[in-house]
Amino acid sequence: MPESFSPAHQVGSGARAETASDACLWTPPTPRELVELRQRMEEYQRAEEARIPLATAISLGQNSVNPLVAGAANPDLASAAVLGAQEAERLADARLYLVDAKTTAAAVAAAATPPEEVITADRPVSPNGLMVFQTPIGTYPMNNPFSGSPLRAPIVAVSWGLWQADPADSRVRWSTNTVGGTLLLPPGFRGIWLTFYTDCTAAFRAMDPGTLVLDSSGQPTTAGALVRELSAPGSPRLVWDNETIMPLGLPFPPAGTPTGTTGMWTRTVYRLWELMTRDGSEAQVETAVVQRDRAERKRDRRAGITGDGDVRVGTYRPRTPAVDTEADHQPTAARRTASTPEERWTVPPYRQNKCLNPRAHATGGCTHADVTVTKHVNGPKGRPVRVSRGPVNLVKLPAHPPR
Repeated sequence: MPESFSPAHQVGSGARAETASDACLWTPPTPRELVELRQRMEEYQRAEEARIPLATAISLGQNSVNPLVAGAANPDLASAAVLGAQEAERLADARLYLVDAKTTAAAVAAAATPPEEVITADRPVSPNGLMVFQTPIGTYPMNNPFSGSPLRAPIVAVSWGLWQADPADSRVRWSTNTVGGTLLLPPGFRGIWLTFYTDCTAAFRAMDPGTLVLDSSGQPTTAGALVRELSAPGSPRLVWDNETIMPLGLPFPPAGTPTGTTGMWTRTVYRLWELMTRDGSEAQVETAVVQRDRAERKRDRRAGITGDGDVRVGTYRPRTPAVDTEADHQPTAARRTASTPEERWTVPPYRQNKCLNPRAHATGGCTHADVTVTKHVNGPKGRPVRVSRGPVNLVKLPAHPPR
């Protein structure tokens, strides 16, 4: 596999442009609703009706990763069947996560630059997962022929799982669409599969119900009618939007590398994993577990759900500077040296490539991981905190002003 292959190079549709706009209406589920939502999503991926939109996306070249089934009478439908079956397995075994808006915002901000560490299988918060965001991690525009302003599809959830391409003697070969063209994945290729989900009604619920739009068959209808149709009982609500693979053992591409539609979303999910797996004094996200009771777990097993059914709710709680005590305002003579700063100062959030085993650093046998350091205050206790009120512009006046 060439080194240029990376998750950020993968594309779904070249017409899609990433944006952080919130021109859509997204209401996240409660923990109990998420459990039921996962079951509907899993059932939908196993159903015949889910194969049609997937097959259509494949035929239009709008997907990122494509299984090629040798000898299939209908290659697109056969590929869709493989994708749907694998996604159903990931969803059935997934641990469930709800992430609050502040945690999502912190991850989006950190994803502005790519991680420096090599992608490893132990970075995700669990081997299989389904994570729903309180606020979208991004949106992209969809054309609306009846309006000058485009619709916006929000990315509101992601599923993931460790993944491996089929062996050489299998009927299935895998390819990926990149900004540089289509690449054939080698047999046995290993990575972390991500499937991004959108709320199929969010863009239309943000519109006036009488606004003209097109339905899935290309026929004109109204936004209100389409919302009712897409919200019918048994509908999954969250639908497959795009997918990507994070290749194990390779780094993210450097900043400035052209990325496809899934590039920034992938980095954001990676940053979320990083934030949620930190513990001790470095913990930034507090996780509360909403447990599934015994009777509900039994019902899940009968429905084919193998995940535990508990929902892990992540809330952003970064560490804060310790409050000064009165003794802190009485520095000793030894501390009051000429080199002691007279003020404390605020350090903005930044990322650090941390060595995990420093004893092996000199020999090059160490491993590194990206760590996000939250906003904090540095400097001697007891001193005033320097307050920045924005930039100061200095203007040099001429020695002899014009008359």
